[in-house]
Amino acid sequence: MNITVIITELLIMFLIFAFLVIGLLFITPLSFISDYPPEIQEAYYKSQHKEAVKEKLNAIMLVKKVVALIAFMFIFAWMLHLAGAKTFIQGLLLTYVYALALFAWDTFFLDWVLFANIKKIRLPGTEQMLMYGKEASNRKQEIDRQHYTIPNQRPKDKHCGKI
Repeated sequence: MNITVIITELLIMFLIFAFLVIGLLFITPLSFISDYPPEIQEAYYKSQHKEAVKEKLNAIMLVKKVVALIAFMFIFAWMLHLAGAKTFIQGLLLTYVYALALFAWDTFFLDWVLFANIKKIRLPGTEQMLMYGKEASNRKQEIDRQHYTIPNQRPKDKHCGKI
């Protein structure tokens, strides 16, 4: 198997996935509302005076999902062929590597880094919430400092450090 091809395929896959997800969020911010934490969903629905509606899987959605699944199977098979997987086991393991890498990219970069810092994709009525990344982290550090739970942040006094 060719590691250069595998890394190139992963980078292309990451970029395409990011553009699809970010593009959908800029077009319709509610595309992935079920992926937001429950607190943010609840605040959004309250601020917009709406009720959460669970969409049922209809025939058109089912057909779209099946077509997408088949398309992705062929795309992955082509990627595995380009990477040089010769046996079923090599292909299976490389497919797991691709899937795990994509899940890691989605979680660690898109969710934790990018989405937490792009204010345009925040749901209306939830901008002030501390559930969004950096603000939550800053607030937690502020609370920790108030309770002196972070090492070396305690005030200096005559009893501190003496036994």
